Amino acid sequence: DLDFINCHPTITNGIFAKYNLERTYTAEMASNEGRNLFLSSLMEKTGFSRKKCKTLPLSIFYGGKYTHWIERNCHPDMFMQEDLAHLYNLQKEVDENIRSLLDGPYKYILDFAKRVKATDLEMKEEFYRDIYSIAWAHLCQDIERKAIEHLINAVEKEGIEIGAVIHDGFHLEKKYSVEHMKETFFIVTGK
Repeated sequence: DLDFINCHPTITNGIFAKYNLERTYTAEMASNEGRNLFLSSLMEKTGFSRKKCKTLPLSIFYGGKYTHWIERNCHPDMFMQEDLAHLYNLQKEVDENIRSLLDGPYKYILDFAKRVKATDLEMKEEFYRDIYSIAWAHLCQDIERKAIEHLINAVEKEGIEIGAVIHDGFHLEKKYSVEHMKETFFIVTGK
């Protein structure tokens, strides 16, 4: 089973970098080291599983508010002031950059999301107000889909059979050795 680790924060960070936007906190969440430190600290403070803790930064990347996550899942007293300031700064950076991009070079994605939602007869007012999050999700999912397709094509060119394509990656047939896979992925990715 191959999938992209931390895919959408990494895509978001790359887009922010492309447009020279502030990304101090986004880059931290996109790096494996920064993300792992954040998640370990959150797990220690809350006693939650890693899987549960991953929902906090991901909710921020899709328009959720860290304060709502804390209210729903734990007590604010579990966090020191510097933790809350860090979450606030991540949320502010992500929100401002996403709005700037969707009002600018990616306006066509925002317009698409508005058209799709306008056809939903049971659209709720509060859902429509978060159209920027919906548009950003569309953009990241499309980039992820394209990356998966390119990787599948490259792997198949090397003679590897794909077992199944899943929402964020793909399965390989079990008949290939680990060494063969390492060699193949070095050829495909250079890493």
